[in-house]
Amino acid sequence: RVFLRFQKELGVNLDADRYIAELSIRKLSEIYETWSVFIVANAAMTILRKAGYQIISSNGFFTVRDDLFQFEVDRTAAVELVKGDRKIIIRYEPLYEPAVRVVEGLVSKGQRQRTPDLSIELKELNQTRSVLIFDAKYRTEKVGDEVTFLDEDLNKMREYRDTIALKIKNDPRLRPIVRSAYILYPGDVLEHDSAYPDIGALPLQPKMEKEQSAKVSVALSHILKQIL
Repeated sequence: RVFLRFQKELGVNLDADRYIAELSIRKLSEIYETWSVFIVANAAMTILRKAGYQIISSNGFFTVRDDLFQFEVDRTAAVELVKGDRKIIIRYEPLYEPAVRVVEGLVSKGQRQRTPDLSIELKELNQTRSVLIFDAKYRTEKVGDEVTFLDEDLNKMREYRDTIALKIKNDPRLRPIVRSAYILYPGDVLEHDSAYPDIGALPLQPKMEKEQSAKVSVALSHILKQIL
């Protein structure tokens, strides 16, 4: 469906056989990551626009190379939305470098860089105020009749929350900045506390049951409400 949609909108004749062949040899985990990023980014933009934000720029969320539609996202992909003095930036695979290498801005504590799959950053008067993190995890395990996430993947979300920080020029302190860090995974179990949505897991699958899809949508609304 994605292929046919972009073929129509771009007005070009793409080679479907080559596209299907290339798609078939890619890792399923990579395809899931790209799909889940599209789903969350699109849902977030819908919620933000209803809250009064307007899109001012959108770049890199699909590419066409050599007449072959690439079902992937550029690492520089970003969407910017504004509302008054507030700006929200949705980034694909943002790179947070170690604080020792950066004068100011969003950084990573310690010596390791951090690269989650998707971030949503709130700026007010050009100063970063909050960051939401989403990271696709394809691994699952079955517990009873349900497919759930791995505890070690949830711990990775805690690591993102605790190590991504804001560095202000000439200030030795690194300030906590991540409000939420959530797994995106192809399972059944929703891990979400509406009162404290700091760490959790959103189950995302194609053709989800309406009830489950509604619960995930509500959870995403709770997460985004922190920056609205």
